[in-house]
Amino acid sequence: MCADIQRAFLEIGIKENDRKYLQFLWGQDNGTCLDLEGQPIRALKMKRVPFGVNCSLFILAATIRTHLKKYPHLEVTQKLNDLYVDDFLCSVDTLPKAKDYYKDASQILKEAGMNLRKWVTSSPELERWWKNNEVDYRGCVAESEVTQKVLGLVWNYHLDCLKVDIGNISNMKGTYLSKLSVLSICGMLFDPLGMLTPFTVRMKLLLQNTWERDLQWDEPLPPDIHETFQSWLDEVDTVSHISLSRPYFLNSETEPAEIHIFSDASPKAYGCVAYFRKVTDVTISSSFLVAKCRLAPLKKLSLARLELMGALVSARLAEYLQKTFPWITSDHIFFWSDSQITLHWINGDPYVGRSL
Repeated sequence: MCADIQRAFLEIGIKENDRKYLQFLWGQDNGTCLDLEGQPIRALKMKRVPFGVNCSLFILAATIRTHLKKYPHLEVTQKLNDLYVDDFLCSVDTLPKAKDYYKDASQILKEAGMNLRKWVTSSPELERWWKNNEVDYRGCVAESEVTQKVLGLVWNYHLDCLKVDIGNISNMKGTYLSKLSVLSICGMLFDPLGMLTPFTVRMKLLLQNTWERDLQWDEPLPPDIHETFQSWLDEVDTVSHISLSRPYFLNSETEPAEIHIFSDASPKAYGCVAYFRKVTDVTISSSFLVAKCRLAPLKKLSLARLELMGALVSARLAEYLQKTFPWITSDHIFFWSDSQITLHWINGDPYVGRSL
């Protein structure tokens, strides 16, 4: 479930002694632009934290954490510590716990003068409970209204799956295409989980190709690159339907989980992909976790060297995942590579082994 804090920054007051640092000019006639010679401009001071100041994000986070220190015994406190600016996100496995999280989070922030609103959940039972208790939640009346932007991704909270927001990329078909167009599209695709990596890496390779040919930013793409680019654009609509289940496992989290990370390389790119794996008395299940990809440098390297760089990406990803999931110990993280040379370097060279 998720929610956001209503007018989060404006709920934080500024000490009177500090207001002199947040002054702005204002016309006397209700903000109308005035001639300085005719009507003097007044200098007003902010009494609340504005959004645009470079320290605003820190002030908001510090204010919330100050209030959270009063409740170290509550489970929801750790979830609130993970607030992203004014967005609250948490996942629980039972309805009673979800109700407790809602009540505790709302009460803690209420004491700070902040209101959690626009609640969204993937649980129909919790949604009905919110409706009966007159909670400010986001319901839906049409199938097109079941999506919510969450940290840059599109969350379908009825199907409980995540998608990458493709935006208006498909509208670029038939337009003037240049090196700048390729760079712009690379920046439009926000895919932090790497679920579209096999698709997006082709665009990155295309951009690298424009650099190899020393094309200018506004120079039209050569026919061969233009054709490849158009073929890539033709697949955008199909890729936009790719989704990823948000929960890693549908059963309880009592059984220990494993993380398996596979690394590989080609002459053009290298990377890795991580999966969760859980073994129960009944089934063995796995789920996609995250993928990382890097382009091979323009300076040609041997395939064995690129395989080793892929293993390095795997090791760094494992270090990050272990911090994210602290209950998974090192002996439950497994690395996989099909390169015998890479495995020999890791096991035989003390310097390489220690580095990884």
